[in-house]
Amino acid sequence: MAVAIGRIGCLRGYDDAITAPLHGFQDAADYYRRASAGRLLGDIELPTLVLHAADDPFMPAGLFERLPRPADAVRLEISRHGGHVGFMEWHGRRLHPWLARRLAHELACWADTGASWRSAMHRHLSRSDS
Repeated sequence: MAVAIGRIGCLRGYDDAITAPLHGFQDAADYYRRASAGRLLGDIELPTLVLHAADDPFMPAGLFERLPRPADAVRLEISRHGGHVGFMEWHGRRLHPWLARRLAHELACWADTGASWRSAMHRHLSRSDS
C-alpha cells in the first residue's frame, strides 16, 4: 500500500501509516501499547533514574500519570525544560549539557555505597526547573 507522506500531518499519523505496519503492528495504538516499556516500571529491581522533560514534544507531560506506579528502585525526575533528550542549560553565554552533569551526579551517588540512592528511594517523583 502506497502512503502519501505529504498527507501525514502529525507523528501519530506517521506511526499509523509507516512505523506500525513496517514493524508488524496493527496501528499506532497497538505499537504504543506493545512497544512501550512504561508498563514495566513497577517491575524494575535495579536502581533506575528516569529523566523526562515536561516540554518533550513526543511524550506528553502527563504520560507517567497513566502508567503503573514505579517500583521502589525507580526515581522519576521531570524537568520543566529539556525537549526530547535535549537537556541543555545556559552557563554564562554558552549552552552546556545538563543531562551529562545530572547523570554524572547520579552515578557518583550510586557509587557512594548506595547511601544517597537509599535515602532518596521514598521519592518516586521530583520536578525541577532545569
